[in-house]
Amino acid sequence: MNLSYQRNLKGPIINKLHKICLRISRFYNLNGINNLDLILEFKTKKLFVIELNARPGLSTNMIYSKHKAIFKKSFEKEKLKNPSFFFWNSYNL
Repeated sequence: MNLSYQRNLKGPIINKLHKICLRISRFYNLNGINNLDLILEFKTKKLFVIELNARPGLSTNMIYSKHKAIFKKSFEKEKLKNPSFFFWNSYNL
């Protein structure tokens, strides 16, 4: 996992963030580029999921400008779990 602010976060928080991302991506069967907005409460070290965007947002452009090859292999159809699976849904967490 490549996080832009990783150098400011400690190992346990990174591990917790990784588990949250895996659970959400597996639950929704996400493929390709997705945005997950979170808040970290530094005092308690709790992570709160704010929003999942199953389509790229404006931050994708900022990430791409810094890391040109980050999306290079993201859209190889044979690597996606279910390339014909597209849906929209809304849940209150």
